[in-house]
Amino acid sequence: MNRQIFDQTITDLEKVHPELLTGEGLSKLLWSCMGKSLSSKTKSNKFIEYKEVLFPAVYYGLLGLEADPLFLEFGQRFMADPKGWTLDAPEGVKQGAEYYHNLSTVFQKSGNDMSTAMADMFFYHSIRDNIQELQKNKGISCIKGKRLIELLNGSIEVHDFCDQLELVGNDAELMEQDARKIVNLFLSEMTQTNNYEYEDEEQKTVSIGEIFECCQTRIIEAGIYTECINWVKSSDGFGWVSNGVTEHDPVKDPTKITLHIETEDDTKSFHAIHVDKSRFPWNE
Repeated sequence: MNRQIFDQTITDLEKVHPELLTGEGLSKLLWSCMGKSLSSKTKSNKFIEYKEVLFPAVYYGLLGLEADPLFLEFGQRFMADPKGWTLDAPEGVKQGAEYYHNLSTVFQKSGNDMSTAMADMFFYHSIRDNIQELQKNKGISCIKGKRLIELLNGSIEVHDFCDQLELVGNDAELMEQDARKIVNLFLSEMTQTNNYEYEDEEQKTVSIGEIFECCQTRIIEAGIYTECINWVKSSDGFGWVSNGVTEHDPVKDPTKITLHIETEDDTKSFHAIHVDKSRFPWNE
């Protein structure tokens, strides 16, 4: 990468977007770069907030490269056979090529243009690495704002972290504080209702007391996810599909609630399953 080209591209972008060198700004930039590869397939630019990434000089500049179509062609050729191009490379490079080689099988099975899709991903990863390095050098937080989490009758406000950026400064401390708030919200709301039964990630029945005990350790990250799906029999009579419409409120009356926690050594998930068996018609 040519650092001077990258730095000049960032300087030019900051003139148009003064908030660029913030967690929110870098998050928008990464999302726009991700959206650029999507736009070539969906013909839509709705995911791109910073339209400048559509210009080759800017996109290649974020890669630290001159705007030359040959780089794109080489990227597509390289990603068509990453292991073949790195036979004589150092071990670390071979490991990276192995990662992309294994990933390419996903695109081959999906029927997409594998080399183009893999090149898009490779370029995005390279841009993300450059931006993460910029972020760490300038001490920019990965927090892009605040978000509200609502569950049953309770709600909390937590920081909104960009998962494509690094934890910088006191980000990890704030994430840990938010994790405790999220866990407490789940436990508080679950102890005030009898509408749910509980199981762990192995579908073993557990009690809310056992979940409480498990959550007394240090938790560095947590998340709550709700599902409210109306299942109907598939047209061929085999299996069940969602019709996309439900009479239940996904916040006030979800069918399933998942609490995901990460500790320093482990990750765990607990599920609160609604006791109304009619919501799971295959069990009837």
